[in-house]
Amino acid sequence: MTLPANEQQDSPRVSPRTVISLYVKMTKGSRLLFLSALALLGVSLLMYLGFALAIGKLVDGALAAYTGETEAGGGMADWGINQWAWLLFALLLINMVCNFFEACWFQVVGERAAVELRTRLLDRLIHLPMGFFSTIRAGDLSSRILADVGLLQEGWINDVRNAISYIVMLLGSVTMLFVISPSLAIFVFLTVPPVVVLTVWFGKKISAGARRVQNQLGQTSVIAEEAIHGIHRVKTFTNEEYENRRFGKTMAEYLNSATSVARHRAGLFSGIVFVLMTASVFLMWYGSLQIQQRKLTPGDFTSFMFFLGFLGNAGGLLAQLAGRIHRMAGAAQRVSDLLDEKPEETNGNDGASDSFADTLTGDIEFCDVSFTYPGRQQVSVLNGINLHLKPGKCVAVVGPSGAGKSTLTALIFRLFEPSQGILKIDGKNASDYSLAHLRGQMAMVPQEVLLFGGTIEENIAYGRPEASRGEVIEAAKKANALEFIEQLPKGFDTPAGDRGVQLSGGQRQRIAIARAILRDPAVLLLDEATSSLDSENEKLIQKALADLIRKRTSLVIAHRLSTVRQADTIIVMKEGQIVEQGTHDELHEANGFYRQLCDEQECLIED
Repeated sequence: MTLPANEQQDSPRVSPRTVISLYVKMTKGSRLLFLSALALLGVSLLMYLGFALAIGKLVDGALAAYTGETEAGGGMADWGINQWAWLLFALLLINMVCNFFEACWFQVVGERAAVELRTRLLDRLIHLPMGFFSTIRAGDLSSRILADVGLLQEGWINDVRNAISYIVMLLGSVTMLFVISPSLAIFVFLTVPPVVVLTVWFGKKISAGARRVQNQLGQTSVIAEEAIHGIHRVKTFTNEEYENRRFGKTMAEYLNSATSVARHRAGLFSGIVFVLMTASVFLMWYGSLQIQQRKLTPGDFTSFMFFLGFLGNAGGLLAQLAGRIHRMAGAAQRVSDLLDEKPEETNGNDGASDSFADTLTGDIEFCDVSFTYPGRQQVSVLNGINLHLKPGKCVAVVGPSGAGKSTLTALIFRLFEPSQGILKIDGKNASDYSLAHLRGQMAMVPQEVLLFGGTIEENIAYGRPEASRGEVIEAAKKANALEFIEQLPKGFDTPAGDRGVQLSGGQRQRIAIARAILRDPAVLLLDEATSSLDSENEKLIQKALADLIRKRTSLVIAHRLSTVRQADTIIVMKEGQIVEQGTHDELHEANGFYRQLCDEQECLIED
């Protein structure tokens, strides 16, 4: 199972290959467009290489015209500077056209890949079992869909294309350097690598010093923040000078470290410039010597310098790109981990059989059921529960917070599986039913009603998306919601707002009841459905619930005992166990834990 974000930080370093692997998977439907963009990128890079060669020929042509020397070779060998100039223009024009289309197509492929990835991620998330969500924070999951995919999207659009371009340019430039002048190329590769190694080594030293400087600066910020936030105590203890000395001491330490880093950075920069300029002088000297000895033409030397510039540019940009690729690799690994999670099979593909009756009767039986949540294995939430919900009967569950009441509903919906024991539905093991078949005949009205950002009609129809407008109106009427809906600015077409913030708590509850009525379930679960409502809204909702509960198997979880007096059976839970059960009158006369709960609530009402 995927680790939370704070635990993932200690995981082994991920490979950049993860980025490419994920990119290949997400671009499967755009393979032709990707290959076309890749081909045009290759043509564009060839134009760059051809441009450098043509520049050299232009220089040789100009010198030949200046000295009056010509070589009769026929074809391009006889071209003058005008023909080479036109060729250069043509190469630039072809390069521009190729750049336009390949950049556009790479962006389209990257956007498609990001859309495909986000779609797959959301699909995987909503099909994961509830146990997964108990071990990872919702903010981390949102970050994977938004921040991680956003980072990958930017990389796929720009960095993948650039990486291919830089690598090909680097290889092509190296090849052309050895083709033009092997001796000059060897001179370059004997000079540059040591400079690069020394630069990297000194760069790490300076980076370590820079981190120390930042840490010291952070300490000075802490002292300043403490002095400002605690200014009342500073003044009452007359410690202004003490705070000045404390801050001045840390600032002096910071300044010493910063000065040292500045000297080292200046030394590294000036040393690199000196070495590179010295290498350039030697390169120019050696190249001029080659020209003097007729082993190299001025034009070839010009082309050589162009290719050397291409090589340096590609190498430097690849080094910068490496850091971004590693950040992308971390994001790709987090996304891949999520895609690798095993989903629930809600559509009947989990091996479960639906050969039973199409409609459930609602006979539910807990047989010695115990349960612990995946993220809290050491805490037993339910202990040996034996409970029988008969078809068409209403069973209420009461007890203090943490007794395990809501966990019963989670097990009935098969959001979790019992740790021990068996849950039977219509005499069969609940796991023998597919989740789609089972949940399709159940409905819940929770305490905290979540409405989605669509219209009122869409929120009610969430219980049965294919329902007609007439069926939605009828469900709203039965839920005592029609009157307030018709008074809204656009009636059923009024947006519910983010999480239903534009509606009151009672209105949201009636929307949830209408949603359940429209679903017409065989099993109805009510989890504290009226606990946070005022008396007026409670009366309206109790009437709607009374109609909804009739002739259905209903499990009502309640904290307010006045709402469960009419239940067929009342189950009293405490510390994950059933301690009493019976009707209201039976339990009240038994003078047990239920009677204690009733007396406490009656006292609260009297107060």
